Amino acid sequence: MQISTQIAPVLTNATREFTAEKRYLNFPVKAGAPKRQISLVVDGNSELPFDVELAPGEPDWWVFRDITALHGKNVVLRADAIPEDNAGWKAIEQADEIKGSENLYHEKLRPQFHFTSRRGWLNDPNGLVCYKGQWHLFYQHNPVASYPSCGVNMHWGHATSPDLVHWEEHPVALYPDKNGVCYTGACFVDRNNQLGLKDGPEDVIVAFYLRTGIGISYAYSSDGGRVWKDYPDNPLVKPRFGRVDSPKPIWYEPTQHWIAPVYDFEKFGAETAETVIIYSSTDLKSWQRESNIGPVGINAECPDMFELPVDGNPWNRKWVMVCGDGQYFVGNFDGKTLTNLAGESVTTNDYVRGVAGDYYATMTWSDVPSEDGRRIQITWMRGNDFHGTPFDQQMTFPVVLSLHTKEDGIRMFWYPVKEIETLYAKNHVISAQSVAPGQDPMPNVTGELFDISAEFELGSALEVGFLVRGVPVVYDAKRQTLVCRGVELPLKAPDGKVRLRILVDRASIEAFGNDGRVYLPVGARFPDEDQAIRMTVKGGDAKLISAEVHELKSAWPK
Repeated sequence: MQISTQIAPVLTNATREFTAEKRYLNFPVKAGAPKRQISLVVDGNSELPFDVELAPGEPDWWVFRDITALHGKNVVLRADAIPEDNAGWKAIEQADEIKGSENLYHEKLRPQFHFTSRRGWLNDPNGLVCYKGQWHLFYQHNPVASYPSCGVNMHWGHATSPDLVHWEEHPVALYPDKNGVCYTGACFVDRNNQLGLKDGPEDVIVAFYLRTGIGISYAYSSDGGRVWKDYPDNPLVKPRFGRVDSPKPIWYEPTQHWIAPVYDFEKFGAETAETVIIYSSTDLKSWQRESNIGPVGINAECPDMFELPVDGNPWNRKWVMVCGDGQYFVGNFDGKTLTNLAGESVTTNDYVRGVAGDYYATMTWSDVPSEDGRRIQITWMRGNDFHGTPFDQQMTFPVVLSLHTKEDGIRMFWYPVKEIETLYAKNHVISAQSVAPGQDPMPNVTGELFDISAEFELGSALEVGFLVRGVPVVYDAKRQTLVCRGVELPLKAPDGKVRLRILVDRASIEAFGNDGRVYLPVGARFPDEDQAIRMTVKGGDAKLISAEVHELKSAWPK
């Protein structure tokens, strides 16, 4: 029998003390290395613990904590159960730059017009709010690793944009603390200072979110969203039968109430099931349960509720409830209860699916100026694999939501925001013509980033569409479905015609059918050697009515 002579490393609790003087604290990371819990003890009492795969030798990359807010303070860096000779512990350093960021935003797999965080993991969008011309995007974030670590490391990351396309990332907004980590929630502007927290020229932005150890809580910012403080009377809503999460408050003008749909659990007979509970408040300080939707029979996480005009008619407006995976229903709301269009309790049969693929945790922006008037949504494009990079996961591209009357009822549409045009570079226009199988009327278009639009008259063709760097995005005329990477959505072709819109980034495809009747976002890994866009027709002749291909430039600074 062979006996191992390997000696286990001696583990110790280590500390380092310093005065915060620079912008970042850089940590070397080795993917797959043992996770070490590290804490920042500030002025002897404030601890911000997190797990990091601290590199025992040469790192794969560096992650960071922004310590700008700690400048001038005494900080003790503490590691629990770390080998005495760990090189990564010794290599942690302050700097005014993110170490290893020479190619930041231009790494090989980095999406070029979809939001990703500089370092670390992201998932659910949070706190979407428009304030003084800036679009704020908060999000679930593990800033020091490319995995979620929901129980320890989940923060609220923060970025802003003047146009929904060009994003600037800011320091983390909300940190884990003794009351738990920071889960999903929303933001709104307390324009009437109902919470009494305003202490300067800026209106207070309020975050309403789950602090896992206590329940639904507030945090607030008095400086336009940069620095955040806890509300002194947290929590506002406590869990009753299970996890309570994802509040999305809105102002309901007819009754002068705040309304918030919340993911929760409810007793239905002897069973406890997930549901959406609607809470109301007149003063933002106390919230009352008004009604529930359910049991919904679907994944009810991340509920979002809003009103939209039907067919653009401002006098005919309906309410939409959309849940995390994109299923939604259209109905009526009286300030307390959501019902279907027949005025009855909502059932699973009322929910409609118009989106599929890598799409989760939907949220729309609040406080959009009335002169803009759009309902704009973004989601986590979950599931894409960025293995081997210092960042992981991306958001979908922002889309405008609208309601339209169709043969099967009132349906929601998704379509890219017009601001994508700020990225247009070279443009290719393909004239109307008949296309037979094996023919490709496309010019020689190659690259990584595209916005493609086309309309086809199907004729005898069984399939029309595009090969996007080798990946088919096609309309199956026989099955009447839009298909990409094994995911399909039903889509009829009125008058034998179909319109496609396709956004292509380095690691994703977003396909829209018939002006957004269906929406199919998917992660994609493209072969390096194939950068071509080709038109494809199979099974018979089709007529190309029109097509345009816009090559896009990067949204990130060079």
